[in-house]
Amino acid sequence: TIHGAQRWLNFAGLSIQASEVAKLLVIVVLAKYLADRQLEIGELRTFLGSLAIVAVPTALVFLEPDLGTAIIFGAAWLGMVAVAGVRPQHILAFLATLTLSTPFVVVGLMGDYQRERIATFLNPALDPLGGGFNMIQAEISIGSGGIFGKGLTEGTQTQLDYLQTPTRDYIFSVLGEELGLVGALVLFALFAFLLFRGLRTASLARDPFGRLIATGIVIMILFQVFINVGVNIRLLPVTGIPLPFVSEGGSSILMLFVALGLLESILLR
Repeated sequence: TIHGAQRWLNFAGLSIQASEVAKLLVIVVLAKYLADRQLEIGELRTFLGSLAIVAVPTALVFLEPDLGTAIIFGAAWLGMVAVAGVRPQHILAFLATLTLSTPFVVVGLMGDYQRERIATFLNPALDPLGGGFNMIQAEISIGSGGIFGKGLTEGTQTQLDYLQTPTRDYIFSVLGEELGLVGALVLFALFAFLLFRGLRTASLARDPFGRLIATGIVIMILFQVFINVGVNIRLLPVTGIPLPFVSEGGSSILMLFVALGLLESILLR
């Protein structure tokens, strides 16, 4: 348990974030399941089987609580089943059910901790020295960076320890303050190039299995970037999702490099 969230397993003196390993593992298992059922891809049982594969890990990470990773699981599954060719009616029916059940999930399954995060997100001034502190400081960091930033290691919010977890959840705020808008745009361009290469790998894959793995990896990285940046600029509540290849975290970095290795393997097959 770190910062109140039960997300880490201790093994041989190391803390391993199981959800980071699970994200890639679920993508591979789901890709195999869908690829092996191409002739039955339009059947309801195939759709429900794919949902069952992702539902268990999604529920487990949601209960940690880790809402951000649960969203990534769902997004990867949705994109992969769409690419695999399931019937649009099945997807639309699921989305309609999800939309109608969301209020009940929020009321019944979300813990006080998660509801407080949402309330603080809507109005950080409710708890300016507690849950809202980092949100306020992140806005100050990004805004004070201007066009070109203050320079590396010159950010006052970071160097004076106003930002908590500056090397993980709020690393984008650090980059925004020290490298400014230009630095942020360069970072976005690098992510766009990486995601484009991932999509190209999916389009060049010689079999459905490789295409689906590449699709899942692209969606996983895309949503991690979107959620992390969204938290930093206060478009989304705090979720604890790291910025790929930038945030501190051995489990995350290791699994991302494994994902890149899988993409390269798909391209060379």
